[in-house]
Amino acid sequence: MKELVSVIMTAYNEKEDWLRLSVESILEQSYKDIELIIVVDNPKNKTLVEVIREIQGNHDNLKVIINKTNIGLAMSLNEAFKYANGKYIARMDADDISKLDRIEKQVELLKNKPEIALLSSTSIKINEEGDLLKEQSSIGTRDFNQIKNSIKYTNFMVHPSWLMRRELFENLNGYRDFECSQDYDFLLRAISNNYKMLLIDDKLINYRVRKNSITTAKAFKQFLIAKYIKKLYKQRRLSNNIDDFSKKNLDHYLHINNYESSFHKEKYNNSLKKFNQIKSAGTTVSRMVSLINCFFYSSYSREILFNYLRYRLASR
Repeated sequence: MKELVSVIMTAYNEKEDWLRLSVESILEQSYKDIELIIVVDNPKNKTLVEVIREIQGNHDNLKVIINKTNIGLAMSLNEAFKYANGKYIARMDADDISKLDRIEKQVELLKNKPEIALLSSTSIKINEEGDLLKEQSSIGTRDFNQIKNSIKYTNFMVHPSWLMRRELFENLNGYRDFECSQDYDFLLRAISNNYKMLLIDDKLINYRVRKNSITTAKAFKQFLIAKYIKKLYKQRRLSNNIDDFSKKNLDHYLHINNYESSFHKEKYNNSLKKFNQIKSAGTTVSRMVSLINCFFYSSYSREILFNYLRYRLASR
């Protein structure tokens, strides 16, 4: 007997063709016991609402919630969960595309591995036109110990590829109110509560890279928020699984770390470029030169570099 999977999604400013492809990739899954819950977090986007309502008219298993005001991704996902009836909860973004056997494969894995609470897959990056940008290199399936040891340095679990057991979402009280990296906080809180997870080396998602995404437009802020989330993780390890997260404390952390400084934003963005030059270097000599330049450029470039090296060592 199949169990219901609730797929939670938010929509804000996606193009119509992106949205249709994304929704179709869920509603046409080979695994049929699915409900899709879409929260529209931009009620002023009438075109988006009309398209979703049109699709809903042809699918009884599509639920649509229109937020009265913009509340952000994290809180919108929590709102979607209120309407979810599934034994399993899957994530999906309104501009990405799931492979048609994604849910079937993931449910089968969770059935066969009762110790796993959440699993994620690798992905293929596509651009706004749907063209292939980069196919994620084969990394091998990563077990919980590998994930636990390496994820404290960087988040490599593709958020819209997740499938989790319902009780994990319930016991963590869903997402916390971060503007970005709310998925990273969720994963680290799951680890803090001894929930096990799995990363499978199966590219089940086409992940769309957008020019105006949070990652590209607000890279420095995302970097600082991720650092704050790591700080909370360390707090929980030292204080009986308790941290001092609040919006006020987060705002203070961003302020004292120069979030509002255009100089530091530019310094961080240039540091990221220095790091990426190492990866794109064609020869061993040019790679070494790029590495040295990255190391000496700034404290940000050194932190990016050391995080990457620690991650590589820990994930072996």
